[in-house]
Amino acid sequence: MQNPHEREQLVQAHAHLAAQLQTAILRHDAPACLELARAMISDDFYSLERLAIPGELPVRMQLHEIIDSALRDVIFADQGTAETWKSIVLPDEFGLFAHYKLSTNARWLRLTGSMLVDQGLEALDCAALAQLNLREQGVRLARFCSVNDGSTAFDYSALRAALDPRLLPFLHDWILCVALSSPPRLHSVQANATQDHLRRAFLEAQRSTHKPLPANSDQAAPAFHTPYFLEESTRALSIECNGKQMSALMQRFKPTAEACERLQATDLPVYALDELPESDELIVCPNWHGDHVIYRCMSPLVEGMRSRGVPLLRAYSDDVALSPVELDWFEQTVDITYSPQYTLTHLGAIDFALSQRKLEFAFYPEITSANSTYWMATERIARVQATGYGFPVTTGMPTMDYFIAGADVEGPNAAADYSEQLVLLPGMAVATTRPPAPTQARESDPAELRLVATTSFNKLNIELLKAWNALLKRVPNARMDVFTNTTEAQAALHLPALARYLTDGNIEIHTAKPRQFVIDTLVHADLYLDAFPYGGFNSLVEPLSVACPVLTVEGARARNRLGAALLRRAELPENLIAKDLRDYVDCAVRLLGDAGERHALREQLKDREALFAKLNDPDLGHHMDAAISWMREQGPPRSRRAPVFIRAGEKPVLLSA
Repeated sequence: MQNPHEREQLVQAHAHLAAQLQTAILRHDAPACLELARAMISDDFYSLERLAIPGELPVRMQLHEIIDSALRDVIFADQGTAETWKSIVLPDEFGLFAHYKLSTNARWLRLTGSMLVDQGLEALDCAALAQLNLREQGVRLARFCSVNDGSTAFDYSALRAALDPRLLPFLHDWILCVALSSPPRLHSVQANATQDHLRRAFLEAQRSTHKPLPANSDQAAPAFHTPYFLEESTRALSIECNGKQMSALMQRFKPTAEACERLQATDLPVYALDELPESDELIVCPNWHGDHVIYRCMSPLVEGMRSRGVPLLRAYSDDVALSPVELDWFEQTVDITYSPQYTLTHLGAIDFALSQRKLEFAFYPEITSANSTYWMATERIARVQATGYGFPVTTGMPTMDYFIAGADVEGPNAAADYSEQLVLLPGMAVATTRPPAPTQARESDPAELRLVATTSFNKLNIELLKAWNALLKRVPNARMDVFTNTTEAQAALHLPALARYLTDGNIEIHTAKPRQFVIDTLVHADLYLDAFPYGGFNSLVEPLSVACPVLTVEGARARNRLGAALLRRAELPENLIAKDLRDYVDCAVRLLGDAGERHALREQLKDREALFAKLNDPDLGHHMDAAISWMREQGPPRSRRAPVFIRAGEKPVLLSA
């Protein structure tokens, strides 16, 4: 992570390059423009959003507007003679885009606050476009993509039909890396509708396309970001991004067997797998340590695997500090590292080495794009592979056979949301641990009512903010604290958007605070408000643990049903589970107006030990062991069937579709 001094140096270096780029633009030197522009986009969106120093964004905006000029006025100019445009618009011999970050400049413009992306520049006439040759089509499409993002409406079907097929990979890449992610969902209702329409049109067109197009790793983002703001199923998007695009990308960089064997013979720590204890099963999870939420909620699920000595593998980039392993797992955990410069090659070699062990079963507690599990899961290191609620959305990967889920969580049509065969365990198929106890007691009820929510910015969306605003408007003696776990820079970037929808009440948005501070705030809260459509689980346990009532919305999918399942296990009233956001506001208003009911709820929750006895199933590990035995016996499913319910000591039951 860069410190402020390093970021200041980086900005200065890029400003120096920008001066050179302006000279290259004046000379219409396309090759120089390409190299200088590429060098100026050496950061990533996430780093800029979280780590920008004061005054950096306005400077970055100017730099990216200069890059825009280099792209549209020189590299993609109609009258240009250089073939530089091809290195951006057409994939190389490896099926990759050599300068793919340059095609994302519209997203950078949006992030830094440039007005260029809202001016409707470079509009495309599909009928006229169809009459042009490859170069003419390519540069006009590239100019459009360079200065437009997902807020710009266009006829996707007509554009796709008009383009030379050789340009479809570039359009595909821009849609996944820019249009479906920019602008963020807090920008406007109209932009959200435009993005949703494009996503559906894109997936409909891709439904009949079985051959993956050229890719880059940023194309994974929609599969993991979309569930945060979309209530509907994201299975088709996960299959497109993960099952087709990213799986094919991993294959293109997979080392040969001979290369893997040579690398394995070296003394590099990346290939030191000999320390793994002997077992035909394996758990793969980098985030396996006591401070991480994945460990806290998933370790009870695999307690049986730990007890019988199943090893756990943590694969880390060698530029990341390793967190200490939990003591119970210390002797059977192996850490290996890989170079971030050769991520796909090194992880491919690790997968190859693991495949030589002839494993029968591998379990991934989480699969997200944030760590090595994502790329490792695109390969088959074991005959049978499964994942679970570490990320409660389907992987879309053909290499993942089973998804371990909870019968108390999934809805009646759950099977349609998963590309994997769904295996239901009794209860929630996930557990939790006791949060720290509060350091102070609750004060007597003050005149001002207090609401609290803890959520990431990913979970914030316009409809949720409108619901909070409506609630505060109807309960004028209430104040609300929202803890976002973000940096000051990230909060400053998003606060103007939040302010547009939070106009009628006393609300404070907090950046990252220590966990103990949040818990001590919850002690004094009258009501905790869950997010929707991506609700919480561990974030709901914290208010419950300090006797704060929780209000949630029950949707149709696991990511917005965990809260309802949690409240039912705690034997709390059904009126804390809203049917939709309108009902959510009505329920909150009613509860805030009834001090007696709030007091009764706090009394019901005051016994922490009794609460956790209800929330956690001591037989969870036994149910998982029974499921593992069944999955090993069945092997990889030939096709998805109705969910299978498995309880330890009982015969598995195939549920009706």
